[in-house]
Amino acid sequence: MIDTDRPYFFLRPLLAADCGWVALDWHAGDPLTTKSIDLKRYFIESGAAPLASMLPLVTPIDPEYLEDNTFLDGFDNRQVVFVLPASCAEDEAVLDRCKEIHTKGKHIGLRLDRANLLHHVPLAAFDTLCLDAAFARQELSAADLTYAKDAGFRKIATPVNSHEMFGWLSGQGFDWYDSQFLTKRKHPSGVEPDMTRLKLLKLFNLVQQDADTREIEGIFREEPKLSYNLLRLVNSAAVGARSTISNFGPSHRATRSSPVATLAATAHLCQ
Repeated sequence: MIDTDRPYFFLRPLLAADCGWVALDWHAGDPLTTKSIDLKRYFIESGAAPLASMLPLVTPIDPEYLEDNTFLDGFDNRQVVFVLPASCAEDEAVLDRCKEIHTKGKHIGLRLDRANLLHHVPLAAFDTLCLDAAFARQELSAADLTYAKDAGFRKIATPVNSHEMFGWLSGQGFDWYDSQFLTKRKHPSGVEPDMTRLKLLKLFNLVQQDADTREIEGIFREEPKLSYNLLRLVNSAAVGARSTISNFGPSHRATRSSPVATLAATAHLCQ
């Protein structure tokens, strides 16, 4: 049973785009009542320091913690990313303090909750942006995300509640991801597409456009199954080749020589 009179903490993996662990999301059970002295003490007493040296901890803090030098000095620069609430971006006193701390090598993040705030976040104060995944998808434009990347901000998305959301975020160049989606079953619509049939559609589009033979050969090189079926077709009685065909060029000419051959190729290559 958890002792509710004492602070307690949760650690959850943060992932890279390849789903490898890169950091730990470190949350207090009740951050509103947890004090900086408690956070530091439990960091030490729990033996988290060696773990944080391998995987940095990402933890939200109250801006008042920034005034506690003893608290800040208790963490190695590589061990923790301190995340402040969005309101701090408009507090000049806090921004000045963040800039001072940042020059000493500490990593300071900001929880971003408004799109119009993004371009006003000073790099001299923050190096990390923490974004709600749904907010990032619905409220931030492609230009906003490009700006954040070009500016050099590390982007952390949380919560990530589905495999589909993770795929979208990774496509937008986020750096670290909440791992909740790993406990969710993939939706049936997430079945892998039949790549052979997709290549086949591309192939027939090229044939209809009377594309260059080299383009068509490229499709067959990408999909061995099509190559095998094509050679089997052109050496069959349906095409009636006078000699055995063993390479791409004559195969293409044989199947493109008449509508009947093309129909035969369609049926045969789809097998």
